[in-house]
Amino acid sequence: MSEIKIGVITASDRASKGIYEDISGVAIQDTMKDYLKSEFEIVYRCIPDEQDILEKTMIELSDSEGVV
Repeated sequence: MSEIKIGVITASDRASKGIYEDISGVAIQDTMKDYLKSEFEIVYRCIPDEQDILEKTMIELSDSEGVV
């Protein structure tokens, strides 16, 4: 497992409910894998488009998951 953790958060009400796939989140992760040469782990979250949830998720990823 890599020491580097990178957080990817996408905000979409419908994708977070599973109504459709989060295509942008997949594209972001694929692009990172194509461009970054160091080993890293992606910690991904697709959440509803609400500011309070976004703030809580960012804090959680930083404090609990150790992402950069």
